[in-house]
Formats: sequence, C-alpha cells, structure tokens
Amino acid sequence: MAATALLLSLNTAQGYSGRLNHVHGDIKRPLDGFQGRITNGNHRNIINGIRNNLMCNALRTSVLLDETRTSGYPSLHRTVTNYATGRGMRIYANPLHTPNLWPSNVRRNTFNDRRRFAERVATYVNGFDPDWYGPFNEAGFSTSHYINIRDRCVSAVPRGTRVVGTDVQHVDTSVNQLNNTRREFTIWGSHNAVGDGSATLRNWNRLADRAGREVWATENPRRFRDSSAGTGEIGVRSVVNSRVRGLTLYLAHAARVNTSGDLTSTGRDIRDGIGRRE
Repeated sequence: MAATALLLSLNTAQGYSGRLNHVHGDIKRPLDGFQGRITNGNHRNIINGIRNNLMCNALRTSVLLDETRTSGYPSLHRTVTNYATGRGMRIYANPLHTPNLWPSNVRRNTFNDRRRFAERVATYVNGFDPDWYGPFNEAGFSTSHYINIRDRCVSAVPRGTRVVGTDVQHVDTSVNQLNNTRREFTIWGSHNAVGDGSATLRNWNRLADRAGREVWATENPRRFRDSSAGTGEIGVRSVVNSRVRGLTLYLAHAARVNTSGDLTSTGRDIRDGIGRRE
C-alpha cells in the first residue's frame, strides 16, 4: 500500500496518473541539433512543456558514442539534465544514432570494438548518473555482441545502475530475441518504428508476459490511436492498455511539444489519451 501511494504521489507530482510507471519524453535528437533544436534559451520552456503539458515524468537523453570524456559533451547536456532533475524528472539515456547513421569514424572505430563501445557508454553513465541507461539503439548485434557489451558496461558503472535492452525493432523481433538475452537486462525495452505492424496490444502483452521482468516501449513515434498498418490498433493506446510499464514518446520535442512548451496537435492527442484509464 505504501509503495502504491508513493507511486501515485510521484506520478501526480509530474502530471501523470495513469497506468504506466514511467512516461519518458524523448529529446535525444533535438538536444544535439537534429529535428528541432534545444538551446540554453528555450530548454526550460520545452522541459516544462514535456513535464506539465505532455505529462511525462522522465526524459530520454543521448549518449554520444564519439565522446571519450564527459568534459567533451556540450554544456547543454548538463544544463538540461540538471534542470529536468531539479523539476523532479528522471533520466533515461541511450545512444543517439543507429549504426547506419553514425559518422563514419564512429562506425569504424566504435561499432565493431566492444571495449570501446562499452567505454563510451560508461563515460556517460559515470559522468551524468542517469536513472536508467540503455547501451543500444537498434544496433543489430549478435547475441554474443549484446551480452559482451552489456557485461562490460555493467562492470564499469556503479553497482545497481539499471540497464535497459536491447531496444531493437520491432515488437515481434523483441519477443523472438527474449530467449537469448533477457536475463542480461534489468528492463526489457523494445522500439516500434513507424512501419511496425506488430505493435499490437496482444504482442505487447506477449512481450511483457514472456520477459519475466519490467518491459518498456522505449521508442514510440505514433499517435494515440493508429491502425494504419492494417493489423489492428498499433498506436500508443496499445501500450497504455497493455502490461508494459514504461513508454518513451519519440521526439517529444519538436513533434509533440514546440519551443514555447505548448502542445502540437499530436501532443494534444497523446496527452488526452494517456491520461485515460480504458
């Protein structure tokens, strides 16, 4: 009872009181100047909009795999995380790029070097102390590669730091991958991209039931209701109504919250939907 009361208190404090434990507003790309732009001048408006208007209680921020030292991160990363945590939000971090989008020098020097990859992730975790971190972003690694990097990360960061994985596309792929890698992660995360027709209520529940641990939808780009793939409901609604307990709203800025902190039409659609108990 006390834990339930605490969770409801936490969620209400951040504006969200629905079924999910965690709703993350994704700012990875705009934080680093892609698809919108977060600056020293607008970050307060954007974060407050994500927190108060979009009803998120956490942010997803970016791990930069080309940075070897925390001091190499743009100062805006520290400014944003400090402001968000000061407002009671929690931080979930994972790499900015998928392998095919990494700069050629990063792809050559980091993607195939397990030690270097894990060191870059650990640099962020040790320097910024996020609540959760995911080493991977649609990486397409082999099972042994995932496990090796995960083990290297765990040994290099503070004991008990919660690790999310493997963050692959799509939901049905995540279900199939469980047998090989699920024991390696505190939280099992799955992306569902725009073309993912498998992101149905049934498949999210299959993932949650088989994982044997907490499951998150770690990158959801859809409106609240969406059946465009012809496979039934695959929008955010299918996550909210499932046994999944975490949701990352992709491009919270600028797709859902603008630079003034106001909701876009998609943002209003999400806000109105995730607050319901259907």
